[in-house]
Amino acid sequence: MKTFPASILLIFAFSTFAAKADRSPNLILEENSHLFSFHIPPKWFYSEKLTKKAGVPLLVVPSLETANPYRANIYVNVACSKKCGVPGDHAIGAMLDKSKRRHSKLKTNPLPSVTTESGLSAQVWLLSDLSYADISQEAIAFIDTNHAVVLAVLSVRSTSTWEADYNSFIKFVSGFKLLDCNSEDSVETC
Repeated sequence: MKTFPASILLIFAFSTFAAKADRSPNLILEENSHLFSFHIPPKWFYSEKLTKKAGVPLLVVPSLETANPYRANIYVNVACSKKCGVPGDHAIGAMLDKSKRRHSKLKTNPLPSVTTESGLSAQVWLLSDLSYADISQEAIAFIDTNHAVVLAVLSVRSTSTWEADYNSFIKFVSGFKLLDCNSEDSVETC
């Protein structure tokens, strides 16, 4: 799993663009077919500049108005599943196994699943005892869209704000919206 050092997150303070809307930009899941977006929780912000610097499709951080804005981040990535010939559940298991091989002390525990705005079920896992220097714990939501598995990851530096950060993460994941560009009533373009 990717981690983002505090130096990258400091760039957010100098970013000239931060989305104030409650939805992320639409992201392409499959060219000419599907887009997706997330609900951005209150007091969290999307920065286009920071997202590009991190090399992920989407990254949100707590607002600078909070007590410790660099305590956590939520990022999104897309993993293959159907295009690779692997069902979503197998892709999820393979990703968790790969993480366990990289981090020998890693503990993975399932958390309650989350139903998204699109009616999909997101499998959520807690990863603890990570061997990253600046990340103490992560929650990963795996959203199987039947086109790909979308990953949403909450990374926290300290578990002291875990409850608030995890609640924001659940709002983020539950706001996942899959948009079909080919439906007759779609106003979205891929």
